[in-house]
Amino acid sequence: MAKETPRIQKAKKTAGMATASLICGIAGIFINLLGIPSLLAIIFGIISLVKISRNPNLKGKGFAIAGIILGVVGIILMIFLIIFVILSYYAGISAVEYA
Repeated sequence: MAKETPRIQKAKKTAGMATASLICGIAGIFINLLGIPSLLAIIFGIISLVKISRNPNLKGKGFAIAGIILGVVGIILMIFLIIFVILSYYAGISAVEYA
C-alpha cells in the first residue's frame, strides 16, 4: 500500500486593498476630511472585492465589505454635517436679523 503524501495548502493572503478599505472606512467615521477617507474606503473595497473574486488565493472579503459599508456611512454622516452647518448658519443669520 502506497502512502499518500499530505498536500500542503498555501495559506491565503489577505488582500492589502481590503485592509486599506477597512482602515479608511474607520478613519472616515472619526476624521472625515471632506469625505476623502470614506470615498477611498469605497474605492479600495470595490477594487479588492474584484481582485478577491478573481484570485482564489486571496482572502479579506469581510474587510472589503466592512470598508465599503463604513465608507458609505461616513459619506452619509458628512452630508448630514454639511446640511447641519448650512441650516445653522442661516438660522443664525435670521436670529440676528430679528433680535
